[in-house]
Amino acid sequence: MVVQYPELQSLAWIDARRKIKASYGNANLPPNQLRNVGDSLKVGDTESAFGLARDLQQPVYLQRPASSEVMAPLQLQIPISDKARFAGVVLAEFSVDGLYRYGVPSEVSARYAVSLLDASGQLLAGTTVPARSPATNLLPGRRRQRL
Repeated sequence: MVVQYPELQSLAWIDARRKIKASYGNANLPPNQLRNVGDSLKVGDTESAFGLARDLQQPVYLQRPASSEVMAPLQLQIPISDKARFAGVVLAEFSVDGLYRYGVPSEVSARYAVSLLDASGQLLAGTTVPARSPATNLLPGRRRQRL
C-alpha cells in the first residue's frame, strides 16, 4: 500500500501491548521516523491515540504539532479485533503535503483555492486566499450589515 499510494508515508502493526510487530516506510522517509520492530510506543500523542482507539474500538485521527524542520504526518490508528478482543492497531501515517498533492484532483485545484488547515486554522498545505479589503463592502450591489 505504501508503494501504491504516495501520500502514505508508513504503515505499522502495533499489538495490544504497544509493541511494534511490523513496520514499513516509503523510500523518502527519514530513518529516524521509521518505527523499528520490537520497539514500544513512546509516551505522548501517538500512545494516547492508541488508548483512545482501544477504548472506542473506532479509528482515531491525530495531527501532532509540527517541528521547525519537518511537518508532522497525519496519523490514522485503526483498531484490530480478534473475536471482540482488542488485538492492537494498524498505524498509517500520511504526508500532509502528499494528501494535498495526490488527494485533490488537478481540475479542482486549478479552479479553486483548496487548503488543508489544522484545528487552530493554521495552513498545513494548499493555497491561501488574501483577506478582503473592508473597502469591498462599499461597492454597489453589496448588502450592508446592520449593527
